[in-house]
Amino acid sequence: NQALLAYADGDQGRAIAQLKANLEEHPDHAQSLQFLGFFLINLGMPDRAIPVLEKALAVAEPDMAFEIRRALAAAKQMAAPGQTLIKATVDLAEGVRADFPEGAVLYATIKGGGGPPLVAKKLPPGPFPMEITLTDKDKIPMAGDRPIPDTFELGLRIDFDGAPMSKDPAEPNVLVPDAKASEEMLQLTLTVPQG
Repeated sequence: NQALLAYADGDQGRAIAQLKANLEEHPDHAQSLQFLGFFLINLGMPDRAIPVLEKALAVAEPDMAFEIRRALAAAKQMAAPGQTLIKATVDLAEGVRADFPEGAVLYATIKGGGGPPLVAKKLPPGPFPMEITLTDKDKIPMAGDRPIPDTFELGLRIDFDGAPMSKDPAEPNVLVPDAKASEEMLQLTLTVPQG
């Protein structure tokens, strides 16, 4: 399956696109639904995975049901609400093209007190405008017991190759140096730095 090969190569965007294309032709293909649900969970989108896995379970053969039920339970646990840190509507600045390369990823991070991010979420970029929510459940394991400060740096960046450590100056981004946890919806615009 081309989608599995793409996913194994780290190209989640292409893998998901291939599964969705297969599902357009065969909407009840249990294995495509199952893998799409698994991939969405692994990308940190359990809320999108739940209806996909529920449909997979409804059309799957009995020998597939156990794994789908396990994934569905994990997705529901992951999707349970955490403490909201940031809610934002994210859009692209005028003139910023939305035709990103395959494998592009939107990274949303919270940093505070120096060091690596405390919170990180990896999302498919778009369609724009798009809403994102960061919660305490998005805290990364490396952060350990470090608390999230009252004021923190919020960063969003579309990474063209999907690798968080690489940075291309043409990647659209936005940085809010003095963000605070809030249930209020922020309006953020991704721009390409002029330089």
